[in-house]
Amino acid sequence: MAQAINVHPSYITRIFNGSTAITPDQAVGLAKFWRLKDHEKEYFLWLVLKSRSTDASMRDMADKK
Repeated sequence: MAQAINVHPSYITRIFNGSTAITPDQAVGLAKFWRLKDHEKEYFLWLVLKSRSTDASMRDMADKK
């Protein structure tokens, strides 16, 4: 997974333990690595965008998607 998003393997550990968040670009890389279908990739990307957002209207938009 680390190679798929061009990060050090310890970064993957930090993602999974919640100490750091992935970027939208990294989310796309993981979606490709996991071979998600198009609708699954889009859903995953919206989850990442929602988790990173500090704006309530953005989170609402993500919820609607």
